[in-house]
Parts: sequence; structure tokens; C-alpha cells
Amino acid sequence: MTQGYSVSAGTTHVPLVEDDMAEADLIRAMLLQAGSSAFHMDHVQQLSHARRFLSGSQPQVVLLDLNLPDSEGLDGFEVLRKAVPWLPVIILTNVRDEKLAARAVRLGAQDYLIKREVTRICLRAPSAMR
Repeated sequence: MTQGYSVSAGTTHVPLVEDDMAEADLIRAMLLQAGSSAFHMDHVQQLSHARRFLSGSQPQVVLLDLNLPDSEGLDGFEVLRKAVPWLPVIILTNVRDEKLAARAVRLGAQDYLIKREVTRICLRAPSAMR
């Protein structure tokens, strides 16, 4: 199931793949506080739902949690990359692991951010969000 958040008259389409509703609300709030350019965020709670959703949409970037009901760790990221290799993926996780972060970026992740440490600067910085 997809839950959409329309913010302003948005032009940047940002799907969020996150199983925890509280975390999804936090991420949405951080985007709003960051003053990011107008965006539209669609929220799905499983990787399988994201794959179906992305097959019929054209987002600019996707925000991906690494621990989902139907995938764990970088396995989900790799599945997503194979399904939509053109799409920049920013990993948002609670797992502080520098080796995992470096591996994710080597595999093609746009960035690897710790959810509770995301700042306004982090959210403005990725070129995929502009």
C-alpha cells in the first residue's frame, strides 16, 4: 500500500521505503524542516511494494531503509538497483556501520545516512534531491 504526502505544489518525487510509520513521519518532517525544494513523497512499507510502485512511476530519487519485513541489509538495495538501475538510492538507516556504508556506496548508493543524525545540511546536499 502506498501512502502519499503532497508537500506544496511539489516537483521532486521521492518514494520512501520504510516499514516503521514513526520513522516515516520523522523523515517527512526532516524534509520539511530542511526547506528542501517542493517534493511529493510516496511511502511504501516493503521492498516488494516499492518494486511494483517504481515500475509505474518516475521518481528522481528513492529513500530506502535497510531493514524491511521482506529484505534485510544490502540485499534489498541490490534488488532495487537491479530493478531500477537508473534511480539514485539514498539509504536511511539506524545502523551505524562504516564498512556497510562504504560497501553500499561502492555498490552504487547515492549516500548512506543515519536517520537520527540527518541534518538540514545532509538533506540539502545530495544532488539527487535537487
